[in-house]
Order: sequence, then structure tokens, then C-alpha cells
Amino acid sequence: MQRHAYTYAKSALPITSHEFSAAFFKCEPPTGWRQSLAVSNSGGPDSTCLLFMIKRHIEEHSAAYPGRVVSLSINHNLQPASKAMADGAARGAAGMGVEHINKSISWNTDEFPDYPVTAAENMSRLARYQLLSAGMRDTGCRIIALGHHMDDQVETSLIRLLKNTTAYGAAGMKPVRRWGMGISEKYGSLGWTGLDGMNSWIIRPLLEFSKDRLLATCDHNELEYVVDPTNFIPSYTLRNSIRDYLASNTKTVDVGVNFMQLNFTHSAHQSFLQEFVKQTNLPGTFSVDLRRIRETLPKGQSDFRETVRELGAQAIRIDHEVDNWIQMCKTSSPIVGTFLMSAETFKRVPEHLRTHVITRILRYVSPYPWGSLRSMSKRRSDSLRIIETNLLNTTPTSTRFIAGSGVLWTPVILRDKNFKNLSEANTRHEKPVYGWLASRQRPTSAMSETDNPTIVDVTTRIRECLAQPAERFDYLYDCRFLVRFNLAQIPPHIRAALETHSLWIKGSSRSYTPAVVLKATDGAERVVHSAVSVDRRTLLPDETTMTEKKDSVDALWISSIWIRHLTG
Repeated sequence: MQRHAYTYAKSALPITSHEFSAAFFKCEPPTGWRQSLAVSNSGGPDSTCLLFMIKRHIEEHSAAYPGRVVSLSINHNLQPASKAMADGAARGAAGMGVEHINKSISWNTDEFPDYPVTAAENMSRLARYQLLSAGMRDTGCRIIALGHHMDDQVETSLIRLLKNTTAYGAAGMKPVRRWGMGISEKYGSLGWTGLDGMNSWIIRPLLEFSKDRLLATCDHNELEYVVDPTNFIPSYTLRNSIRDYLASNTKTVDVGVNFMQLNFTHSAHQSFLQEFVKQTNLPGTFSVDLRRIRETLPKGQSDFRETVRELGAQAIRIDHEVDNWIQMCKTSSPIVGTFLMSAETFKRVPEHLRTHVITRILRYVSPYPWGSLRSMSKRRSDSLRIIETNLLNTTPTSTRFIAGSGVLWTPVILRDKNFKNLSEANTRHEKPVYGWLASRQRPTSAMSETDNPTIVDVTTRIRECLAQPAERFDYLYDCRFLVRFNLAQIPPHIRAALETHSLWIKGSSRSYTPAVVLKATDGAERVVHSAVSVDRRTLLPDETTMTEKKDSVDALWISSIWIRHLTG
């Protein structure tokens, strides 16, 4: 059947309420459903179907789910049809009785860079996610639903396979995940979401359904949608190129392999991928290790959709197992922002889960934005294997090491709820219990004070807030701590001192926890606040808050809070 520019199989059935209810249930964030839910709405068939299904589902189950749905659309301003598409999204939402917010990307402004002549897809994606995050903040939504479906998942899986991913990476997008600090890895740059993203969630309820079924759902319910003409231009994006190739491959291709019936252990797999790379004109930066791809995919699967679906289910099982092992490995540490564990407990982690456990620890401790590739050693197998080998081979002569993500691994002797560095411990009269402490790496000595993220002058911003006046100023310190200044409670003598003195946040102790320092004109410094606490939302089940140092300075108008999570 054909409607607008889309063609879909006559056999495709609309998604039933029962099917969507089951899929939506799997998307519930660990923090539960909130009062408001945002839906990213481009006005196309995918997001139109999603908005309709969510609105109907919540109306049918009003007691268990958010009571308010907000449609968010972004006008990319990249083509003449952009405004018409945004207007179509607004009309569609209004027709369903859904509150709608439209935001527009204003290229060539202070907020956004120049109009992208090259890399338009990536630039618009960064800008879109930044505005979606802003829309969530403006409407009080902590959860946003995106319209990705099973065919998008297949394309994502294939793109990642071409980049030499693992089976876990080939599983594609997850039905629910924490937003994180942004898809941009640079503080304050395009796509950066910072602290807001740590308590926000992305859900994808349509991942179990094919594009055909979404189109059938739109037709069955007489839903109008807009069509993005760029989706049908193969040369516009890599994803378009792959989509066009797969769509044209319903019959036997030149190399004699039917893609949807391909057995991944078949000898023709290599020929098919070679032909695929040639016909789609993939950039030379894509390195294709065909032998690894054959080993990555499950044997005996003939349908690529089913293969990706099984990989997704496998990835979810791995995440649950890793959650359990992280909880078993973690030992209470007296230093906030570190991960302390027993070497023997880590050795019990099943081999296929070890690098996943290590990746979680890196993401937790790293000073790089939470969720970024750099916070996970870019998932490089060589770096992860170095860490794994060192942790498995703990001996009295083990030494500390660094293998990515800005994380220092230090061998220690565990003692009750404390530890001692292995290099400093005297183990002659006791049977030592070996462990490892993962902590923030010391900033490089070559780094200037202005580039060092552990040394920050906040004087100007504090003065500006006091002049407004603002009741509060929040600073995301080193991508690890929220330092909150409650300016309504600032002592008069500190306010007066800030007319001539400066206020700094500096890393103290071995893990670079923040200390707020008042600096006089002659260079003399006084610590105003050094106490740190932990956001309870970051704690594992049954975990108690970490102990603070007894000699810490606690100012009532300042709080320093650890905000990185081990899960999500």
C-alpha cells in the first residue's frame, strides 16, 4: 500500500493498544513515571504514531502514568520545507488535543554556530537535542519519548557493525536510558545538557515495531503527517544511504545474497558486505573487519530484524547482570567520588561481563561528561583489557596505573571500612585483603590554571548573581559535583569581602573533591567550605551515604554534592 511518499506491505497490521501497553511498560525509568511526559514530534509518521499511541495509552491507564503529555518540535531551518513541517507537527498535536511547543534553531547567533554547509546532519542533531532538553526544562518534563522503530534499530546496528562494534554495541538503541550530560563532550558546547541531563530520561517505546506497522497505524486511525523529502535522498546522510540500499534489496542483489534471508555464518556474508560498502560509497574512515562481524552476530538467524531484536534483549540482560555485580563489587569508600572494591570479588565476575563492569566504574569516576565515550575509555577493547588484566593479577608488587577516562587505579589493602595504599601497607603480620581504588586522575602538570577543570574562579558569576539578585547559583564542577551557592544565606562579611577578594573552587585531597576558597588580593587563601555529600539518587540499593572527613569545613550557604550514577 502507498500513502504520501511511503509504501508499506498490505500484510502490515496497526499496533494494538495491548501491544503498545506492553512496550511502554518496558520503558519505565528506574525513577518511575513523572507527572509530565514530553514527546519529540517532527510531524512525520513515526512521531505522529508515537504521540497518538502515548496519548491513547495514558487516557486508558490514567492512574498509572503521567497525566500530562507535551509535544516538542524543532524547526531545523535547514531547508525550505522546515517551517511547513514544524507547522504540520503543531496541527497534528492540536488535532489530538496535546499541548505543543515549537522551538527553532537560529543559526549564525550566539546560541548556535554558523549555518552548517558540511556535516549538516551532525550539527542539526546536536542543536536538536539541545533544544529538546531546553523544551523539557521549560515544560517541567524529565522524560522524553522518541519515535525510533525497529527498522531504525537495524540501520543503527549495521552502522555500528561497520565501525567494528561488539555484539553489545550492535544491539543498537535502548528502550530507556539516562540522557546524560549531552551528546557533545565539550562543556557548554552545542549539544551539552550538563546537570539537567543527569536526571532526565530518553524512552523509545516503538523499537519493537517495524516502520510498516507505524504507517499502518497512521492509516488505520486516519492520522495526517508530514513528509521530510530529505529522507528519500540516499546521498544526504549515511543512514539514508543504508536505508535506500536495504529497501532496494527486497530481491536478490548482484552478489546473489538475499539480505533478509542471510545466514550470518554463510560464506557469502563477506561478499555481501563488500558489495554494500562499495554501493553505498561509505567514507574511507569506516573500517570494516568482516571476520569480526561474522563472529559478532548470532548463528542461525535468518532475519536481520530478529537478530537485532535478540541482540537488544541480550544487552538488557547484560545490563541487569552488571547492575548486580557492581553492587557486589562496591565496598564503602571513605572518599566521595571513588570506587573501592575487593580484588577477589572482581575475579568472580563472569568473563563476558568484566569489561562491562569496568566501563561502568570508569563512567562513574571519570571527570569527562557522564555518558560520553571518553568517560568510558571510548570503549576501546585494548584499554579495557589492560585494566582487566591488572585487576585480575593483583599481587603484593602491583602498582597504580592509568588506562583511559582520566581514572587512576591504585592497589590497596582493605581494612574494615577503610583502606591503605599497597605501597604503604605493612603486611608481614597479617593476611592482606587486596583491593583496588578507582579515583580521578591528577590533572596534567602541563595544564594551565585557566584550562584546569579542578581550579575555577567563580567570582564574576557570584557577583552577577548577587547584583540581580538571584537566590541561588549552581556550578557543575569537574563534571562530578554540583556546587550550590545559596546566595540568600551568604554571610554579610563574605558579601563584603567579595568586593575586593575572589572566590574559587579548587580540588582538594587525593580525589579532587571541591573546596571553596576565598582568596585575598595578597594571594592569601582561606577555605570557606570543603564538606561534600552524595545525592541519594546516585546510591545503589541498600547503600549508605559515604562518610565525610571530620576535619571538613561546612558553610551553611554552600553545598557540594556528588552527582554521578553507576546505573542508567
